[in-house]
Amino acid sequence: MFFSTLTLLITACSEKEVQEEEGKDWNSADLKELSSGECPDMSQSGELVSFLSSGEERNVTFVLPSNPQPKMKLIFFYHGLVGAGSNPTTYTAEALDFQGFADAHNAMFILPESKIWELMAQQFHMWNVEEGTSDQDLALFDDLRTCAAQNFDVNLDMLTSGGFSGGALFNTVLLSERSDTLAGVVEMSGGADIEVASFEEDFAPYSTPEHDLPILLISGGENDLWPDPAFTIVHFENATTTLHERLIADENFVIRCRHNTGHNITNKAFYAAMDWLTNHEYGVPSPYQASIGDLADWCE
Repeated sequence: MFFSTLTLLITACSEKEVQEEEGKDWNSADLKELSSGECPDMSQSGELVSFLSSGEERNVTFVLPSNPQPKMKLIFFYHGLVGAGSNPTTYTAEALDFQGFADAHNAMFILPESKIWELMAQQFHMWNVEEGTSDQDLALFDDLRTCAAQNFDVNLDMLTSGGFSGGALFNTVLLSERSDTLAGVVEMSGGADIEVASFEEDFAPYSTPEHDLPILLISGGENDLWPDPAFTIVHFENATTTLHERLIADENFVIRCRHNTGHNITNKAFYAAMDWLTNHEYGVPSPYQASIGDLADWCE
């Protein structure tokens, strides 16, 4: 363990106490009450921990700065579809070196784990993105936001969220239902309003966000397909176009990028996503509105 719990836990004056005693010191939405009355152990950076959310056991991984400073940024990141035997959150944190980004940006990464689906005799981790099924995963987001504010000195106006594939689709649900908590969103191979065979309702249904927010959409071109070209269930390029068009119609600030290498995360896409997630503040115009800089050669 490379930091002490005493260093991290802000016991003298939590955000909840600030809200009660001095009034809100952030502009985004109020904190929600915990769905099951408890927070996870948030002192174990990089480890999988469990707690009750909506009355069920849920897993999450936190990555904290080695030397946390006041007003940490909050970054949620949602994994894609993976087999049930895996540990998607700790693997993602390690593979994408979130510890390095946490240290560089004084950011706390929160990586929730989805529930397990059973479909066609297979089990896998996947977010509940079919229309009408997302309430518990939204409550999990609310719980983790509240717990971060109660236990750490964080800047709730610098809370952003990103994800890849199925995790990106859940970000469509988030931006539709929790826009008043988000400073910005990144979707890598995501989209909206997807018809999936054998399911009655659309996946990743879009509804107009209550609060305008900047969104970075990254797709992989015509080969951004899942699971493969021979048997395509989701065409992420088309789904991203649908989301892009709906966001623009609602007058949100959107940058659309294509790396054209299929259903994956390229280095260029990942670093663009990290820049986006660490450089936005709730209610403040995106710095990319003045110039999209290095994104100009592959984005619009």
